[in-house]
Amino acid sequence: MAQHAAHAHTGAIAGHGSALAGLLRRCGVVQAGDLDEFRELLVLFGSGITPTADAVAVSSISGGGTGLLADLAEDAGLELATLEARTVAQLAATLPDFATGANP
Repeated sequence: MAQHAAHAHTGAIAGHGSALAGLLRRCGVVQAGDLDEFRELLVLFGSGITPTADAVAVSSISGGGTGLLADLAEDAGLELATLEARTVAQLAATLPDFATGANP
């Protein structure tokens, strides 16, 4: 429905967003997939925190959630960080027995 309305308004330039998404990705623009993600991106970018590494760590309260986050990181072109043994040991000492300190 929205695509039809956009097409009626903007004519031939409306359509599938894959070409635009590719261009924006090459330009370093982050696109939100939905309003919830948009809100989270605003919070993240508004925090003033600048990443200092080329890799990320993911965390979740469930193994399934962690797997999903790992897949999303891969889809976004993010590499998962290799945690140092000391970090894994500290996580193991802090987390409950059923949890793991691995990434993911």
